[in-house]
Amino acid sequence: MVIKKLHLPGTRYQYIAGEYYLKMDGADATKCNELKRACLDKNIEILVGYFEKDEISLTREQLDGSFSSYALEIGDYTYHFPVLPYKQMNATNHLPKILGAAVYVMTIAGGEEGKEADKLRRDTLAVYLDMWEIALLDGARELLQKETKNYFGKEEKLFVSDQIGPGFYGMEVRALLDIAKQLDSEQIGVTIGNGMLSPAKSCGGIFLAFEGEKYTVSENPCAYCYAKETSCEFCNAKL
Repeated sequence: MVIKKLHLPGTRYQYIAGEYYLKMDGADATKCNELKRACLDKNIEILVGYFEKDEISLTREQLDGSFSSYALEIGDYTYHFPVLPYKQMNATNHLPKILGAAVYVMTIAGGEEGKEADKLRRDTLAVYLDMWEIALLDGARELLQKETKNYFGKEEKLFVSDQIGPGFYGMEVRALLDIAKQLDSEQIGVTIGNGMLSPAKSCGGIFLAFEGEKYTVSENPCAYCYAKETSCEFCNAKL
């Protein structure tokens, strides 16, 4: 495992964050630009662990003779989730060769909010600031996916998965605590308390680097999911 700390200045990925924000806010470009100006000091701190293929195992767990879920072993930790959302994998029951994995924790960092951000909060627009911070994390996640491809990019044909992790495709949110422990997230100021991460605007997840072509996401990943209905509340496909 190789641990790296990444610092993403807000100005580097605000254009990506803006795209995510506009999807949430119904294309309110004026508000988007106002939030960009108000949050120029917001940065993303990322702690990422890169694991090589001999440190990773992805298997299907069996229950009563039928497929139940996936077990992803990365180092000393095992993560469980009920579905991979790719058409080719579901159609053929074939698991491609894994070349590596990136396990990460990221959090929003920055100094005291400027006058513009403070004014937005006082104008009862705190919800827009929360949406913008979520968009910042989404934008940083997209950039990290590209960084993961560059890291494992020695192979000619390499595909990096979409986000796999707590809140995605049925993995329980409590797995976030294991990710934080595995990486020692306190290195970037993210701590665990009362079963939650602090600061509140912190998240974590996993990217897998597969050998081969790019896989196509199923229009309805739920059709292939073997999770119990009680797990749906943890899945972004249902949100």
